[in-house]
Amino acid sequence: MSTWRILSAGAAAVTLVATGAFAGPYLSAEQVRQLAIATPKPVYPESARQRRITGSGIFKLDVSVKTGQLKSVKIVRSTGNRALDAAAVWALLHWRFKPGVRCVYVPVSFTITSVAIQGGRPPGQ
Repeated sequence: MSTWRILSAGAAAVTLVATGAFAGPYLSAEQVRQLAIATPKPVYPESARQRRITGSGIFKLDVSVKTGQLKSVKIVRSTGNRALDAAAVWALLHWRFKPGVRCVYVPVSFTITSVAIQGGRPPGQ
């Protein structure tokens, strides 16, 4: 399984998991890795991050078989927040594939993560 993470100010993450969890003529995670040309990640909306809004959704990417460019992104299951959905759709619209790809389902999760502090003593001690 392929996972991408983005940390925003060390407190929020967006996880994209390309999966073959949907039965049918859809791509597996390995096929996505082999056929994807560009997979920009969503930016966690600052307003949602500050309010600690999280959510997970599933998005269907319809791809032009001839060009590999996205024809559309449809929300199969909403994240539960319009700003998160919009951020996911905007990024997914910029995905590109090698010619021959028809349809991809992509789960996207926006989660709040804790900041890990490494080292022993605080500065100045």
